[in-house]
Amino acid sequence: MDDDRRMSTDRFYGGVDNRISILQEFLAFVGDEHPSRKALYEWFDHNTGGGGEPFVDRNMGFFESLHLVRFEGETCRLGVYGERYNLTHDPFVVLQALRSGIKGFDTILTALADSPQTDEEIQDLIVAEFDAASTGTAIKRHREWLQALGYLTHEGDTNSLTKAGRDAVETLNLLSDRIVIPPATGDATTDWIDVLRQHCDKHGIRIEDSTLEGFQVEIPGDQPTHIRVHHPFIDDSHTGTHTDPEFLQISVDSEHNALERDAAETIVGIVLNTDTADLYDPVLDDFLYFTEDLLSEAASASQNIEIGVADDGTYDDPFTGRSNNWHDLLAILTHEERTRTIEPITEPAPYYWVNQGEQEIDGEYLQAPTDDLFQYDLPKLTVGDIVFSYNNGEIVGYHEVVEPAHIITTGDGDDDVDEEEHYRVETEFTRFPDPLAFADVFKTLWEHRLDQYYPVNAGGINQQYFYNLSEAAGEYLLKQGTQQPADDTETDDEEEPDIGHPVLTHLDEQSDTTVYKLTAPPDYWLTAIEYRGIPVEETHADHWRDASPGDIAIFHAQQTPSNTELETQDGVVFGVGIFGHPYQKTEYWLHDEHETDQLIERVIGLDRVFITSDINQLDFTTSTRAKSHAELNDELTALTQNGLTIDRVQELCREASGTEFPTQNTFVTFRSEDGTQDRSRPRAIITALAPDLTELSPVNYEKAFTGTLPADELLDGLYFPGDLGETIIEQIEAALLAGDHVILTGPPGTGKTEIVERVATHLADAYPHLYSGSELTTATADWSTFDTVGGYMPTETSGDNSDGDLAFTPGIILNRLKDTQTDVQSNEPVIIDELNRADIDKAFGQLFTLFSGQSVQLPFTRNDREIELLTTDHLDGLPAEHQYVVPDSWRIFATMNTYDKTSLYEMSYAFMRRFAFIRVPAPEFSTGDDDTARDELTSEMDAYIGAWDGLDPSDEERDAIGQVWKQTNQAVEDRSIGPAIVRDMLAYVTNRHTGTGDDLSERVTEAVISYIFPQLEGVPERKQIITHIATVDATDSDVLRTAASDMLQVTIDTESDS
Repeated sequence: MDDDRRMSTDRFYGGVDNRISILQEFLAFVGDEHPSRKALYEWFDHNTGGGGEPFVDRNMGFFESLHLVRFEGETCRLGVYGERYNLTHDPFVVLQALRSGIKGFDTILTALADSPQTDEEIQDLIVAEFDAASTGTAIKRHREWLQALGYLTHEGDTNSLTKAGRDAVETLNLLSDRIVIPPATGDATTDWIDVLRQHCDKHGIRIEDSTLEGFQVEIPGDQPTHIRVHHPFIDDSHTGTHTDPEFLQISVDSEHNALERDAAETIVGIVLNTDTADLYDPVLDDFLYFTEDLLSEAASASQNIEIGVADDGTYDDPFTGRSNNWHDLLAILTHEERTRTIEPITEPAPYYWVNQGEQEIDGEYLQAPTDDLFQYDLPKLTVGDIVFSYNNGEIVGYHEVVEPAHIITTGDGDDDVDEEEHYRVETEFTRFPDPLAFADVFKTLWEHRLDQYYPVNAGGINQQYFYNLSEAAGEYLLKQGTQQPADDTETDDEEEPDIGHPVLTHLDEQSDTTVYKLTAPPDYWLTAIEYRGIPVEETHADHWRDASPGDIAIFHAQQTPSNTELETQDGVVFGVGIFGHPYQKTEYWLHDEHETDQLIERVIGLDRVFITSDINQLDFTTSTRAKSHAELNDELTALTQNGLTIDRVQELCREASGTEFPTQNTFVTFRSEDGTQDRSRPRAIITALAPDLTELSPVNYEKAFTGTLPADELLDGLYFPGDLGETIIEQIEAALLAGDHVILTGPPGTGKTEIVERVATHLADAYPHLYSGSELTTATADWSTFDTVGGYMPTETSGDNSDGDLAFTPGIILNRLKDTQTDVQSNEPVIIDELNRADIDKAFGQLFTLFSGQSVQLPFTRNDREIELLTTDHLDGLPAEHQYVVPDSWRIFATMNTYDKTSLYEMSYAFMRRFAFIRVPAPEFSTGDDDTARDELTSEMDAYIGAWDGLDPSDEERDAIGQVWKQTNQAVEDRSIGPAIVRDMLAYVTNRHTGTGDDLSERVTEAVISYIFPQLEGVPERKQIITHIATVDATDSDVLRTAASDMLQVTIDTESDS
């Protein structure tokens, strides 16, 4: 069975010279007082200067593993080695404790017994013998303990044994073939059942039976193994049957019932004499360590085998040389756990980065959940790997891995704290002489970034736990962090580092920018970030009117939430934003609005948002009203995480200008004493925030559209007969709420494009937290996925070189989903005019799956990563550079002219079923030519003219164009033109005057040729339509006939119709 002792040791207080004296005082304190953990903290703080609770906890865990101390709940007591050392003060006891749990001491002592050795020579021996050895770390800590115990001296780089060291080598038989292996626990015999029970509880081993006389467990597997440890029964004719407390028996079998008291089926039973001599007195409870193959060899024994314990602590045949200790017996009981394979899920990197707190830094370890996520992939770390530690805006040093990842169980499993498995990696931590401010190294780290799993983004730091670093970035940090600062360096006149944060750049470039400080309860901010906007109460209406797009706001969260049922948080400055346009909302957002039933209408939108929060813990999909108090408390904690404390902010402000941070007022500007704008304080605050800021999209792409479309506003200046206009807007609203894309169909000129443009503009204006704008484009027959999705294009540096670099360039659709300047998510509905002029399958085929609500991988790459179009439910965290997220509220608005559909591409059903088709018809006129029909046409024309600004036609002009419209629309069924073309014709005839006089016929005929003829190209019934138009008295049929022949290649016979 493998030696599962650990490789690394821990440091202790006092250095080499005073370590043992402090250890002696500490063990005496534990033996006398049986202190609580809190009392331990106080003792170390008083007697050693502390080091912090995490450091104390780490040392106690180390000592407990060596059985110098043991814990019963929160009470600390002496372990067997601690008790022995308290009695003897013999350093050999500490050495045995170290040897029982740590590998490598025998190797060092044996090598030094032969000759003095340098650290490098010992290092080579350790690395050669132990796979898990670190390159240098284990040597230093092992050597420090041996120095402190008085077993070796260290001069220069050479180590030599002292007389005490040579005596220890002789006592341990290190130069012979029979090495004394110390017991690992040696707990008193009376405690052995309790020891096993605690161990099994900790490691999830099922206890089958536990009494004062015996203990039985089941080890799961393909074939479960049952192990029973008990005092053997003795039949005595004088005293009867009883157990013998001086012996313990171990029985192993695959059958549960085979381990009954007198079962003849027991395959092996080994009786161990616990009353034989050992290294120490009182006698330790010794157990046999034997591998599964040795068990099999002994399985043929027909009776129990009694094995004596030799004076050196080992056993007689057939198990000569096997250790007699609890540690080894428990190794059998945890065989499944020890052999559990821990596999990485991502590829290794040259260097690594971890975002961690002081507890892990002081404790010299890394710890993460065992979830299969890249940010927790500690199993890929190997001995000697370097992991840079980021804490509170600084790279404070680096970890060197000294042991590979193993699994630990945290929590006690009670009602408050569930047991959870974590990866843990033991390290040795080296602090930099001066921590590296993130702002100072950001530019270089960004230049040497990796394509994935990298800790730095364009706006600052990513918030997950564990990341990869490139070789160039790691070498740079090592060089910068380990160089010693010059003593005489003058820093006052040094140039400030170039942080390069977008807000600081904006502050420098926009001299007229006003900087505000906004103070609000933390739950207010949770809502404001959700909606990417600042609700402004009536008392601050002046600020709402005065604030301009481009102004900057610093976010200050108070301690007390507005909802008094929520928990108090730390008061922090946690973010910064750049104002967009002010607008008015119609929905309740805030807790106070719901409580008072009073709407806060005014909102200042945010064009850019940066926060220090743990974004992965914030749910932007669900309304705060739908969340439980527990969920809201967790999110408030995540929101204020990594923010600047008010004390720190005050310190920054005083250093910058001598003026404090305005904590009390809600909505204030930064002003100097003379009333001018103060930029030094906000610059200092933003600079301090910058390393921890993460940029959010200015739109909440996780929220669906739930609003309304105001028909009166959207139809202003447009006329539709009856309630047709309102019906069209209601249909569009219903499609948006249903999650559908929209296609408006109808004859040319019916206002389709105007309607969807107005709808898209309204969405961006009224719901800026959902929509960042819109884009209008016209489809063509040449369109392909290169136009809609994107494709490879030469980079700027490739020039005319045909072998130059190619890079993916997004097309019309993808450009609506990501800002090309900031690489931040956007949401712009796209308006595609005359959609059916495109070959739908060729232009949109790759997007059919996306329109159905599924994510898509495209056959293009960016930095070796496949381009992904993701729905929000498939996104984990913020979108990466190669990922385009389709917001839940994003829509395509398209128009399609039914007039020319026969000459264009047909739409496949696969495409059509992803859209709502809404008809926008042309008006219908009476077919007759009597006075009633003329009056109806006149009334309809007057209604349209009344809605069109800038038109004042004469009655003759109105009636002439009205007749042309009527004849055009009634010539052929389903072949009509809309009022927009009629408006253009009216504008033409009212502004066009001939040189030979006011000839209405000439003007009307020219208007027909200019505005109606282009709509007839490719229409099979064009001859019939022109013939009908030529019957209108106010047209010149000869001119129409000539124009029809030249432009449309048709011949009309107007004389036969007259």
